[in-house]
Amino acid sequence: MKLYVLRHGEAQTVASSDAERGLTVHGEAQVRTIASFYSKNGDQIDHIVSSPYKRAKQTAAIFKEVAGIGCDIEENSNITPDIPLSRAVKDLDKVFTGNLLMVSHQPLVSGLISYLVWGESSPRVGMDTASLACLEADMLQAGAAELVWIEHVNDIR
Repeated sequence: MKLYVLRHGEAQTVASSDAERGLTVHGEAQVRTIASFYSKNGDQIDHIVSSPYKRAKQTAAIFKEVAGIGCDIEENSNITPDIPLSRAVKDLDKVFTGNLLMVSHQPLVSGLISYLVWGESSPRVGMDTASLACLEADMLQAGAAELVWIEHVNDIR
């Protein structure tokens, strides 16, 4: 099974709260670019989970549309920016029954990838806005995944 980890696109700097910060026009374009890359290099997605923050929900919706993914988007309040990694892994494991796309934030996305690939005391993987990582695993636990690839939107030509 594969876990695709997507960081939201570039977000506005000002809003009534952090959760209400939406994507910028540039952020929307970033998501369209990474979704086009995915549609040429990724596998079928069976589940999409997104942070309930506005920028993550927008990212998930644009990605789904551009990549032509047919499943619904499920919001998950346990994949927000400062949620403990253990809680996020536990919640994701409940829906990891096929290929899963998770749309979230830093520092969670970097911490999650590092934990799943290298274990407890690993360095953090760099994930710019709209970066997408592909991991392969049978289960979501420390050191149990293989990092297949990471694509940074600014590197796509």
